[in-house]
Amino acid sequence: MAGVNGGVGGADTVGVGHLASVGKQSPETSRQRESARLALALSCFRFVAAVASEKTNRKLGADGAMDRLVATVHAFPGNELVEVAAGAAMKALVRGNEQNMRMAFSLGKGDVVW
Repeated sequence: MAGVNGGVGGADTVGVGHLASVGKQSPETSRQRESARLALALSCFRFVAAVASEKTNRKLGADGAMDRLVATVHAFPGNELVEVAAGAAMKALVRGNEQNMRMAFSLGKGDVVW
């Protein structure tokens, strides 16, 4: 009995060569992907810092902005660029908003915003 791709015994051999390479990336591709992730995170931090104001902070906080900032920092452990950019965004979010300040403390980032 022939398989879908002419394999013997009814076995389907579609993509067998491809399956062996799934999950493998060249070191260059991994670095490019990590660099793109970092650039996106930094851009998001700058955006939040730019739109944060006493008028918007309550809504941004209610929408989970502080949680997302902290989660993103944890995705890049020890990265000083991320910590500085995230810190600026967090400080902008707590300006004039006690609830966001409490959220920062509860997420372990009180030292950043105080």
